[in-house]
Amino acid sequence: MKDTPEKLDQILEALPRQRAPQGFTAEVLRESRRRQDAPRSRGRVRLALAAGAAAMVVLALGVSVTLVVTERARRAELRAEIAELRAEHRRLGDEVSRLQQRSAQRVIYLGGDDTVDYVLDLERLARQRLQERAVPAVIQTAGDPGDAAFGGHAPVHYTGGAL
Repeated sequence: MKDTPEKLDQILEALPRQRAPQGFTAEVLRESRRRQDAPRSRGRVRLALAAGAAAMVVLALGVSVTLVVTERARRAELRAEIAELRAEHRRLGDEVSRLQQRSAQRVIYLGGDDTVDYVLDLERLARQRLQERAVPAVIQTAGDPGDAAFGGHAPVHYTGGAL
């Protein structure tokens, strides 16, 4: 194998010599420069595309994580609001029950001390209200229906008593 380069040299020397055409060297140098520049620009484009793709992936992950965190926080807020609404619903239900129990009572204890107790008899109060007649503040007069100052009504002065 050591003699292979020597044989190659002999074969190449035995070949007939040809002259390069005019402008051959300039053409070879120009092609060499073009090939040197092309891989660099392709490499830069590939690098830019890879960097852009990586940036998009990072951005997508960031947005995704932000959405998940925001959604979890919102769900926690909603759970807290639901718990508050349920507690308020229970309180209102209890209050309605107490009011219904009180409305079923005929006598309500208002308070008192060692010497006196104050109670309100609702049934007696209702009977009194039905028996009392309301006194209107304005009475229509039959004699003067066209009195413009009072719209066909005469003024009545309230002197006290039940209305």
